[in-house]
Amino acid sequence: GKPYTDKHGDHERRKTIYCNAEDIHTKVKRESIDTIFSVACFEHIYDLPAALEACHACSKKGGTLYSYFAPIYSQIQQGDHGVIPQHEKFPEKPIGLHLLTAEDQREKLLNAGITNPKEIQDFLGMVNFDRVPNRLLYEDYERICTESPYLVLELDRQDCLNLSKQYANEFKEVRESNPKIQNMMTIGFRAHLLKN
Repeated sequence: GKPYTDKHGDHERRKTIYCNAEDIHTKVKRESIDTIFSVACFEHIYDLPAALEACHACSKKGGTLYSYFAPIYSQIQQGDHGVIPQHEKFPEKPIGLHLLTAEDQREKLLNAGITNPKEIQDFLGMVNFDRVPNRLLYEDYERICTESPYLVLELDRQDCLNLSKQYANEFKEVRESNPKIQNMMTIGFRAHLLKN
């Protein structure tokens, strides 16, 4: 809600709008934007389909939306986006904990020696309900972008293809725990969309 810098002075066409992405169409005139440029944002938008609908309403015909974002929540190493808290029972972050089923997350905490029910509840509350990431998986982003009202010019993902070797035990643990998790290697996603 405040300018990043005063270096360039005021301009009648520059303004800061503070709102959720899903509500941008209530703050900006319909069909008035040529280009929407977004970096490190999509993974924080709570209702991404609604946000893309709102952006589409604000875009001019021929307008584009470009987004690059990371980490993808399904990425095993950093995808939790910092919601796995530090705990004395885990000298190192439990890689992939966010991808296990709720039962297996609880079991992992108990096996580590965390037995206080409130401590477990608080820990798992951070992992599963903190609003920092939206918890969409790679497959969700692909579906949401392709099913949005925009035409897709490009969908590109950046993968770290050796994570399955670097975290072999964690990959095995997640695969055995949670069959809905498919892609654990995507570290970034780029979408370039067009209003036709």
